[in-house]
Amino acid sequence: MRAIHPYFKSNSDIFQLQVKQRQVTSRIRNYDEARYEVSIKTTGEEQCFEYLGLRSEGIILMKEIRNQEIYMLNNEQNLFGCKPYSKKEMMSIRGKMLLVNRGQCQFIDKVKYAQEAGAKSVLFLNHQQGSRRFGASSRSSSDDDDDDRVIGTIPSFMISYEDAISLLNSNRKQPIQLDISQLPSVDNDLNAIISLLYRGERIKNIVIINV
Repeated sequence: MRAIHPYFKSNSDIFQLQVKQRQVTSRIRNYDEARYEVSIKTTGEEQCFEYLGLRSEGIILMKEIRNQEIYMLNNEQNLFGCKPYSKKEMMSIRGKMLLVNRGQCQFIDKVKYAQEAGAKSVLFLNHQQGSRRFGASSRSSSDDDDDDRVIGTIPSFMISYEDAISLLNSNRKQPIQLDISQLPSVDNDLNAIISLLYRGERIKNIVIINV
């Protein structure tokens, strides 16, 4: 697996490696993103859901996050989390996972304002349908050479557009809490089933052995 991976990674716009680990997660993983992938599960519902997220680069999830309350502002002026929160907003945010939409400013600023408001963590919602899920950079992407800020000390994650819609719909029905845990390595799982996709379609006559 490791021998052929560099080729596929350099051509990731054409080839993708999907991973099934039935004993680990109900979701299909992406081999290229596996080291950053986390399992995000809803709790407190009759029917629980699992989402697949990416933790921000440079942030290590040292232990599982359990029963994390979530909060998303109704204020349309700051759905993207790109400016400081008011004292009233801070009262609602403090101690919770803050949900903010992707876009309009750097991830590092979204986390900065969330952390200043007392959030325990941040979940970026990919609000653009069909766009690729990706992890936030740990450092500023500013062109300013002197801007060497890091993303903050609280955990932050991103989920896909489809998972974001599902999570928000679940939360509208009744308030939910989340359990978040780092998914284990794919390379160490000899039972992992790895499939090769060409432009989104699985190639059926190729078997990839994880050794």
